[in-house]
Amino acid sequence: MAKKIFELFGYSPNDKSPVAINARAGQFCPSINGPCTKQIGSASNRITSGVCAITDVDGGPVVICPLRLYADNYELLSAVAKLDFKVKTVELIDERNVARHPGSKK
Repeated sequence: MAKKIFELFGYSPNDKSPVAINARAGQFCPSINGPCTKQIGSASNRITSGVCAITDVDGGPVVICPLRLYADNYELLSAVAKLDFKVKTVELIDERNVARHPGSKK
């Protein structure tokens, strides 16, 4: 069970720096370098969530935003792929460019 929000719009909810305040005010996602796209609520009462990570029962951060996989040129997604496939390097290809990739069978 989650205890609290660990990260909101890319920053700790307690972060009072100008960049954190601006991110929250503008509902800006630093992971995609644009507006946060996570909407919650009913169709008639939608709001932008902005929650990137929560704490677990031990107080450690748990990333809950799938867009975090895109941050820092897909760094987290690359790390997971390297561990899973037991390789030192991976080449991640944007789905829009798969057909143009030399190894594609499309």
